[in-house]
Amino acid sequence: MGSKYLSVNLGSVNFSSGMPIGTTTPRARVLPPLEKTPPAFVPGDSATLSTPPPLVVPLEVPVTEALPAVVAKAPAPAVPQMLSMEMGEVGAGLLSSNSPKGQIFSSSDGSPSNTLGWSGQAGPEVRLYQTHLPQIHGGLKFAEQIMPGFQARMDQLLHTPDPGLQGKLDAITNEQNAMFTSNGKLFSTPDHRLSPHQLKQKTELTARIDVLAKAYVTTEKELEARTAASRKQAEQLAGAFLGRLRKHGRSEDVRERVKIDSAASTQLQKDGIPQETVKNWVNEFHHQTGLPAPRRLNFTFTEDRPCYTRNNDTVNIGAKFSKRLTLHEVAHRVEYEYPEISVANKDWVRARCKSAGCSDEAVKLQKLAPKGEYKDTEVALEDHFVNPYVGKVYPDLASEVLSMGLEHFASPQELTKLYTRDPEHVFVTLGALQIMHSKDKW
Repeated sequence: MGSKYLSVNLGSVNFSSGMPIGTTTPRARVLPPLEKTPPAFVPGDSATLSTPPPLVVPLEVPVTEALPAVVAKAPAPAVPQMLSMEMGEVGAGLLSSNSPKGQIFSSSDGSPSNTLGWSGQAGPEVRLYQTHLPQIHGGLKFAEQIMPGFQARMDQLLHTPDPGLQGKLDAITNEQNAMFTSNGKLFSTPDHRLSPHQLKQKTELTARIDVLAKAYVTTEKELEARTAASRKQAEQLAGAFLGRLRKHGRSEDVRERVKIDSAASTQLQKDGIPQETVKNWVNEFHHQTGLPAPRRLNFTFTEDRPCYTRNNDTVNIGAKFSKRLTLHEVAHRVEYEYPEISVANKDWVRARCKSAGCSDEAVKLQKLAPKGEYKDTEVALEDHFVNPYVGKVYPDLASEVLSMGLEHFASPQELTKLYTRDPEHVFVTLGALQIMHSKDKW
């Protein structure tokens, strides 16, 4: 290990309401179209830093370490049925004998929608400014441990087009292009200026073009139907994966550890959200991710912008709190508890920005997301993330990588959306979970 150290300050991460975020135009990469869904965060998110004594964090931190000795514990309380999010083994049957086998740690077919490998080839070695690669490698191994064949099958369902139907579409397009290229003059000449033979030829060609156009629409609809069916299968598989992930953990019932003060209680009542609902959201988060229980988690209300503040280990619920914000804010605790995860996540953002050929200088979020409402001080590195907000830059341990990633672990549908758009984000998130699973503290 080197002897270099990085001095960082602890602070807080805030949110505010705003207009829906806009999407950026991809540069060199081609991404699959996404469904029109609400943004995965509240636009206007910004960082406000407090000024506690600086925390010195080693620049090079081992990403993985040996599992701690197993200590006998009392059995964890049973998870309430309503909170178990048990998906059973539905979807596990999708891992049939025809499914791809083995560990596939990168996209082998060069599919542009499979982002794995965009930040570099994952591996176990820890290198300066490339600590994200061991974390992704750990996430890939962790996924294979939880459900062998999960990655390969998800790639097959979401990133492998139907060769027969796609070939048919290409053949139709090629024939149409060839007809227009070789008969351009004929098509551009008015009918009254054509000879009877030419007019007959043009009529036959036009009829053929109409047939091809109808065939294209029919084939395209069939391809869309098969794509939708594959997506449904991927969601079932993602549900089974989340169920196994929960079983893999050593979580306890954490609802009694959630402390909601009077200010938060008043605001929740104003928003029509029972306190027990918030406690259930936190409990669900820990059981779904399999993470160890926190000793205590404080909720308060000080302003309309939801935030997590490290100094007092408190979540400010803000106005209109939600399950998604619960997942987001609780996840922010992780990078303060595990600085190696923070370093890796920041390295991942920088590596993705560099590999995309974007500037290594942070730009204003308002430029990346014109429909948002961001302050001039809110900046991010650009890449084709699932959302521009993932690249937001903070001067302390915080990042948006894990928070934005874990939001998508709230349901099979959300996990499938993230895997469709950015599989690498799935595995860098799973790598962080793997690190936390290997420890016994929170």
